Amino acid sequence: STATEPFDDNRLFRLLRQSREANAARGVTGALIYKNGVFVQMLEGAAGDVERLRDKIYADPRHTGVMTLVHGHAE
Repeated sequence: STATEPFDDNRLFRLLRQSREANAARGVTGALIYKNGVFVQMLEGAAGDVERLRDKIYADPRHTGVMTLVHGHAE
């Protein structure tokens, strides 16, 4: 996705802190990459938990052009 407004280091740190806390409560882990206004994220966890979080991410107004590149199950 693409950020609707640039994220400076402080804003990105706050996003990461909030996401880590919320995701831990959901049992979801993953990785977030941000560079030049573009986010790439990988999520892992129980299918239902990841799907609910994905829906929330799609609705988040802080970015646009959200798309799922790969969806599936891995051992």
